[in-house]
Formats: sequence, structure tokens, C-alpha cells
Amino acid sequence: MAEVAYMDVFEEIDQIRRLISGAEDPLVQRNGDVLVWGRSRLDHVRNSLRGNESLSRKQTEDLQLVSWAATPDLTRIIYISPAYEDIWGRSCESLHDDPQSWITAIHPDDQERVKAATSRGANGHSFDEEYRIVRPDGSVCWIHDKGCAVRTLDGAISQIAGVAKDITERKRAEEKLAVAYAELQQKADEQSEQLLLANENWRSLLEHAPDYIMIVDREGLIQFINRMAPTLTMDDVLGKSTIYDHSDPAHHIRITEALDAAFDRGDSVEYEVYCPEIDMWFANRVGPIRRDDKIVSAIVVAHDVTERKKDEQKLRDSEARFRGYFELGLVGIAITSPEKGFIEFNDQFCEIFGYSKSELTQKTWPEITHPDDLAVGVEHFNRVLAGETDGYSLDKRFIRKDGSVIYGSIDVKCVRRTDGAVNYFVAMVQDITDRKQAGEALLQNEERYRTLAENSQDYIMRYDRDYRHTYANDAALRITGRTAAEFVGKTHREMGFPAHLCQLWEDAIDRVFANNQPHREVFDWTSSEGTATYDWRVLPELNGDGEVMSVLGVSRDITQLKQAVDDLKASEEKSRLLLNSTGDAIYGLDLEGNCTFCNPACLRLLGFEDESQLLGRNMHDLIHHTRPDGSPYPEEQCQVFLAFREGEGTHIDNEVLWRADGTSFAAEYRSFPVVRDGKTVGAVVSSVDISERKRAEASGSERKRAEASGRGASQPSG
Repeated sequence: MAEVAYMDVFEEIDQIRRLISGAEDPLVQRNGDVLVWGRSRLDHVRNSLRGNESLSRKQTEDLQLVSWAATPDLTRIIYISPAYEDIWGRSCESLHDDPQSWITAIHPDDQERVKAATSRGANGHSFDEEYRIVRPDGSVCWIHDKGCAVRTLDGAISQIAGVAKDITERKRAEEKLAVAYAELQQKADEQSEQLLLANENWRSLLEHAPDYIMIVDREGLIQFINRMAPTLTMDDVLGKSTIYDHSDPAHHIRITEALDAAFDRGDSVEYEVYCPEIDMWFANRVGPIRRDDKIVSAIVVAHDVTERKKDEQKLRDSEARFRGYFELGLVGIAITSPEKGFIEFNDQFCEIFGYSKSELTQKTWPEITHPDDLAVGVEHFNRVLAGETDGYSLDKRFIRKDGSVIYGSIDVKCVRRTDGAVNYFVAMVQDITDRKQAGEALLQNEERYRTLAENSQDYIMRYDRDYRHTYANDAALRITGRTAAEFVGKTHREMGFPAHLCQLWEDAIDRVFANNQPHREVFDWTSSEGTATYDWRVLPELNGDGEVMSVLGVSRDITQLKQAVDDLKASEEKSRLLLNSTGDAIYGLDLEGNCTFCNPACLRLLGFEDESQLLGRNMHDLIHHTRPDGSPYPEEQCQVFLAFREGEGTHIDNEVLWRADGTSFAAEYRSFPVVRDGKTVGAVVSSVDISERKRAEASGSERKRAEASGRGASQPSG
């Protein structure tokens, strides 16, 4: 409305100007009647304008428009509206007193331009200017001023008049808009540069990607490949159906199924394939490429997993080696849990302690440890639980089932969970009772000791307080490649052994001399026979007064034993990763039907949050207690328990399992017995939710019955 009224004022001024100009029209000169009519018309317009004068002024005042009129030379102000005082910040009276004050109020940079515009107005031309004024308080205001000349009946310019409007807010908005546009343009330029850079980066990434990236058509013909496999050229690949061995039917089946999924259903498919022609394994991912919502080709990303496959095979070989070592019985091996005690042990372990396997499962380490040696074992055990170390080795006494005391050498390593807590321990125990008794006998009888030492496969040496060798058995001489003359009387340093090992050995010898207590170290040393791990036991030799007169060192090659422990740890970790990565719900049962383990998929399927909600609980009572029709399901009839009660696997798909929230779902499960040493010790159960499949089958059956009913109704009656 403000802009319309603003323009209406100028339309009235323009109307007067056009009427006055009409008086000089050539047509008027030729016809006096027309001139009279024109002047009468002019009088009518003037009267009309006078009648509306107060209304127009009121409109301009309400709209904060400054209407003004002045003599052509601007020496006298004929009219100025009250809005002048609000916009210029000066009184109308001051303008009447000093008609030039509105010019001096104009910003110095705009004064000459505005003066030139008003001069054009004085010469009969209209003007339209935007300029700045400086108000008395120093603030700057933008003005939009439109004016024109007003003529008398004889065409002389009697005054110039116009309307001015405060456009400061508009100007500020335009400035902000200009700044915003400049910023937007700058961002657009930057994004264009980034886009160009991104395109270059993608091109470089594609060219240097470690994977083989191909684009193929519907027939599987290769249209593009980013890099070549070993032994192949570009001519061997482009336009061909595959870069892999064409004679492998399994690969043809998998790639065909993957292309069908990509082109027909828009799905992505992953599979692994071995390429005998280049002796490589690949993990392939095949997916659709769309253009305008239409699948035009497929992308094949082939990731080289050859090394992973080799590592997996090595792991399987390692697991087999460890299992063989476990069952071989060279040492007693036990796997124990901080919470559950003994989990698994080999026959040699049972033989050492004189218990059967079923009896040992009911025992704990403190129950088979000599009371006088219990404290040192507990101390080491607590250090492992606290995370200070991952294992320990020590000699201590044990109590067999028959009550006899034996000496054992125990090496313990832990396997930790991802949160750092101990998952289980692997302990290797050797019965060193005979060796211990032999050592005591050797202290009493040097000859018997020498005979035993010379025939031992362990490396036996004696040291004085200056770390010099006073004796070395044949095994030690053989492994070091020295004679007795070269060995006796020399220190390790003098014989050129590694400095860090010399320091280790010297510290241990000092400790035994100072404390009169046996000491043990495990270290790696490289001899002419290769690098091996040694278990070095340092024992004090006492004189008749009970003083340490020398130190005896006995080293044993435990490389294979250490490797077996490491292999077991790696095997258990791999098994844990495989169990956690599968999508099927899997849990284990003992002979009582209690849960022994469960994977994350099992917790999700059954609606539990933590494995502690399942471990140790009877799974039948928890998830399998009721039949689909709501009737109770007795445990003795449970098909899951047949796996370990009868030693047979089961496969069931017509029952339901119950979630933690009390709801049930149709399930398909398989139960397999776990057999160790020819005896069933539990079961492993895998299950999946088949609710959708059951609903689909029910829908299909209903449809078939409806169709059969329809056919029967259409048969003619007899």
C-alpha cells in the first residue's frame, strides 16, 4: 500500500505536466474551441486536485513520505511535509529559514550528483535519485527522491516538487544480500574446485585401489577393469566373461547367480572363489549400477584374500598340531576358568594327580596344592587377574588323590576377553618329583650328581660368585660348541654371549646367592641349532653350614611347549571370533541341560541383554517349556536333550522357543552331541526364527485348499 500511494502522488504531478504540455499542442493552435476545452479541462483537474490535496498530504504523512515543493532555484521552500522532521532529523521551520540546509545535509560524496539532478528538474526534466543524508546525530540515512518541474499555463516552470522516502532498511538489506551473494558465490567457487579435486582423487583412488574393480554387462563380459591380475594382459580380459579360470564350473555358477541378483533384483551378492590358474583367492562383491533408475551394468569388486586363506589354513594346521600335542601326553595340560574351575585336561594331567576326569572337574587348584605352597601360587594368580602379567611359572608341591606329595613345575598363561578380563587359563604341569629328589641326592653325592648331569638332556652348569663356570655337562658343551677347557673358568661375557642375556643370568645368580632360594627365568637364545626358548632354573648348592657355596643352573628347551601354548591361545581366539560372527543363535549345554556358552546372535534372538542371564541356567525351563498349543513340554521329551542323552543329532522345525519377554516364535533348531574321549559331555544347539517361513507355508496351504474347493464346486452333479 505504501508503494502504491507513493506512486499515486507522482501520477498526479505527471497528469498536471501532461495537461500543461497539451496547451502547446499544435492542434490547440489550429482550433480555438479545443484550447478553451483544454483550459476548462485543466480548471476541472485543478479543482479536483485541490479537493484531494488534504487527502494526498495525509497519505504521505501516514506513510512517512516527505512531499516537498520549492522554487526552481531552490531558494525558497514552498511546502515540506512533517515527515521531514522524522527522516532528516531537522525541523521543517529550519528548512524554511535555510532552504539550502537539505543540500548541506546530503552526504558529501552524493551532493554534486543530487545538485545536478535538481538542476535538471529546474530545466523541466524529472529526476529519480537515491542518496545519503547525515542527520544531526551523525547517523546516515538513505533517501529515494523523485521529483519533476511544475509549469504554469503559459508553460513556464513555476516550481519543482517531489516525494522522498527513507530507504535505509532496504539499502541495508541490499548490502546484506550483496554480501550473502558474494559469500555464496565464493562457496560455489570453492565447491567447484573441491568437486574437481574430488574427481581427480576418485580417479587416482580407482587407479591405485588394491582391489580389482570391474564393470560387466548382463552377459558377464568385462567392459572395464582398473588393474590386471598377475600373468594376465588387458587383451586377456576386456570383452571376456571373466578373468578367472574358465574351466571352473563352481565359479561360473556363482558369478551367474550374482549377476542375476544384480540385474534382475538389484541386489548385491558376496562370495569367495579360488582361481587355480593364478593360484589366488578372491572375496567378490557384485552389485548393480543404475542410470536413470535403470540397471545398466554391474560392478564387481574382487578383494585378494589369498593371504587370509593361507593364514586360515595355517591356523587349522596349528590347531591340529596343538590338539595332537595336547593328546600326546608329554606334559599335563589343563584349561581352567576363573569362575568355573577345570574345563578340560588331557590324560597326562589326570595321571599326574591320580584322578579321573570326572573327579577333577569337581576339584579346584587349592584343593590339589600343598598348603605350604598355596600362598605363592595365589599371589601369582592374583597378579594375572589384576592385569599385571599374562602368566607365570613356578615349582611347587601338589597332593595326589592317594595323599602322596609330588613336586610339579607349572607354566600358566591366560587368554583374555576383549575387555581385558581373564577368560581362561592354560596350565602345563610336569611332575618333577623325581628331578627334585634327584637334585637333593646330588647335593649329598657329587658322583651320583655328575653321572646324572652328564647323561641329562638338560643343559647343566655350575657358577661361583663371580659368574664363572665351574662345571658344564656334555649337553651344555654340545649346544654352545665348546670344550670343557674352553668353558670352565670363563663367564658368559668372556665367551661372547649376548649382553642382555649375560645381565639376566648374572642378576639371577646374585639373587640365589643372596636369598638362598631357587630362581627361574625363561629366555630365548640363538645357537648353532637355531633360536629356541629355554626354561632356566637356578638352584643354590649349600655347604655343611647351610651357606650357598655355588649355584647350579639347569636349562631345558621348551620351544615346542611354548609354541603349543601359543597355538592353543590363537585357536581359542579364532573359535571365539567365529562363534561371535555367525548369524545363527548358538548355545552349549552340559549333561544337566544348563547353558555353558552362548553367542551374541543367541542373546538377540531370545531377547536377553547379557550372557549372564543364560549361563548356568536350564535352557529347557527357560526357552522350551511350552508347546505351540500352550500345553506343557516335559523336559524328558525335549528333542534338544536327545543329542547328549542318546548321542544323536536332532533337527526340529515344528516347535516354538520362548523369548525373555514371554512371547514365542516358530523356530528351527539342530542339536549336536559333544563327544570327548568317546564320551558325550554335552550338546551344541543352533536355532533360527522361521516365523516368516511358517506364515508363508500356511498361506500357501490355505490357497491350495481354496483352489481345491473351487474345483470341487465346479464339477457337475451326478
